[in-house]
Amino acid sequence: MVKTVVPIWLDYLKKRDLKGTFFLIGKDIINHSSLVKSIVAQGHEVGNHSWSHPYSLPYFSQSQIKDELEKCHTLLSSMGVNPVGFRTPGYHLSSNILKQLKELNYKYSSSMLGSWSYWSAKAIVKKGISLWGSNKSASSSHPITDLLTPPNPYYPSLEKPWKSADLKDENSILEIPISTGPSPLNIPATGNFLFLLKNPHFFYPSRKSPFILNLHGIDLWPDNAPIEKSLKKRERHLNIPLNERIKLIDNLINHAQQRGSLFTTLKTISETYTRGDIPLFPV
Repeated sequence: MVKTVVPIWLDYLKKRDLKGTFFLIGKDIINHSSLVKSIVAQGHEVGNHSWSHPYSLPYFSQSQIKDELEKCHTLLSSMGVNPVGFRTPGYHLSSNILKQLKELNYKYSSSMLGSWSYWSAKAIVKKGISLWGSNKSASSSHPITDLLTPPNPYYPSLEKPWKSADLKDENSILEIPISTGPSPLNIPATGNFLFLLKNPHFFYPSRKSPFILNLHGIDLWPDNAPIEKSLKKRERHLNIPLNERIKLIDNLINHAQQRGSLFTTLKTISETYTRGDIPLFPV
């Protein structure tokens, strides 16, 4: 998949003169070091997205989490990348993941999503799957306390990663949550919701905070490229023609820029917060 979508994303970002962060799955890039180097060469950041993208990663043992994160980190390092950021599959940060990020001397995570709209939609889908007698689900359930995640970047408590720590030290990990739109809907700024609801006003936060937009590689999957039927059935937005998906992304980015957003990497945001220079509208 990366061989298909990464060049499309690089071309899109170049045309829009935007910088971003690519969170890469280790097993997907084993034979694609040239693509990884192309990402870096164009001024983007590469982050760790685990080795095999298990949605239940937060509930793995410490040794299993260590293996998932270290294998991806080691591979990226062998390709000349020095990753300092991580995004967990499925939008949930656990204490054991935080511990491992500290072991790797990472600077930030961008994993939490405090959206009741997302949480509710996920619960409904999982309930439907159960009622239909299927045991197949692409994701895991997460604690309702995730809804208490602060909207702005924060240093998470090791015991309760959904809340700010009372104290931080030089090894503290900064959490940069995925953005959500205005209350009361709190729609998450993700591709699936964008392609469903279309209107950019649903996604841009009303408060003064970084706008963290989370898009997936598959969001720009070309219309004529072969894809597994099961995947296309699950990713229903792929039924929308590519040019329309691009237009929807363009509309949201234009809306964000009109509101004063700056498009940069998550590493840059984490460095800015670490210095204490709190940015208002970086993306």
